[in-house]
Amino acid sequence: MNPVRHGIWNTNGLPEGPYTLRLTVANHQQQRRQYLVQVSIERTPLKVQLTAPTAGQPFLSGNQVALAATVNGPKDLAGVEFYVDNVRIAVDYDAPYQATWTATGGDHTLEAVAYSATGRRANSEPVQISVADPPTPTATPRPSFTILYPQDQASVNASTMNVLVAAGPGSGITRVDFYVDGWNVSTAQGQDTFQIQWQAIPGRHLIMAIGYNAGGTEVARTQVTVYTNPGP
Repeated sequence: MNPVRHGIWNTNGLPEGPYTLRLTVANHQQQRRQYLVQVSIERTPLKVQLTAPTAGQPFLSGNQVALAATVNGPKDLAGVEFYVDNVRIAVDYDAPYQATWTATGGDHTLEAVAYSATGRRANSEPVQISVADPPTPTATPRPSFTILYPQDQASVNASTMNVLVAAGPGSGITRVDFYVDGWNVSTAQGQDTFQIQWQAIPGRHLIMAIGYNAGGTEVARTQVTVYTNPGP
């Protein structure tokens, strides 16, 4: 049997980091063979801290939550994993160690796990946060916007009909377009009240008014049905 040789490598005083060990073996014929082994010297204890978010920090469902961790330990870290409720949601291999998580409702436990180049592992202290559901937005009521004359289902015996529209306070309406049976018959500019005259023709008609603000955006609309008989 070939003798087994042993050696001791004194690493005292060597800086932390990766090293390559080379072993050269020679036989009686002076034939040589080399073996290379990658090793790493680690002395510094591995520690990781989850610095963001902070415990108790409030969030709403759907928020983008920024996670960040700081690591103290040997050189050449393998990376940091981020966990939410024991489920890994991201990994970052380079400092600064950061990730983003889309919040979901409820109470959650966040944690960071760091790994050294040799596979050593360190867990951060868990951080507890609560995520609330976003408030339901309050619907903005449409402003009052009414055709005062003629009234709905009214019968009008006249060859010329006045159409009067009133916009409620704070509506912001500055222009009203008037339609009869889908045709734009007139436009009125103003504030609060808007009026036009329409040359009536016999029959049943749908009168519609559409109010716009100064920017040209529709604010409200209303309509009535009338019956006209202009007479002889």
